[in-house]
Amino acid sequence: MRNCCVLLFVWCITVLPVRAQSGPFIFVFLNTNPDKPELPKEQVDSLMSAHLANITRLATEGKIL
Repeated sequence: MRNCCVLLFVWCITVLPVRAQSGPFIFVFLNTNPDKPELPKEQVDSLMSAHLANITRLATEGKIL
C-alpha cells in the first residue's frame, strides 16, 4: 500500500501541474484508524452515498478534478 501511495504522490507532483490551468493542488493521504468502531452496514452505506454525492457536486461545480 505504501508503494502505491508513493507512486500516486510522484504522479501527482509531476503530471498534474502540467495539466493544471490555475490554482494550487492539495494532496491528501488517508489512513484507516485500526481502532475505529464497527458501524452497521446501513449506516456505512448511507455515509458513503452522501460522501459520493458531495464529490459529484464538487466536480460539477468545477472545484475538484
